[in-house]
Amino acid sequence: MASESVLHPSLIVPIGHVEPVPRRIRGMIGGRVAFETRRALYV
Repeated sequence: MASESVLHPSLIVPIGHVEPVPRRIRGMIGGRVAFETRRALYV
């Protein structure tokens, strides 16, 4: 069987662990940008 890259999150991390989100997050309301960030964090 060929090995495949795993594209899912790693194991559960400790409580309080924070790390950066690797992409932009943009929220839209009625076709207009409500918020946008490039420095979001997974908490």
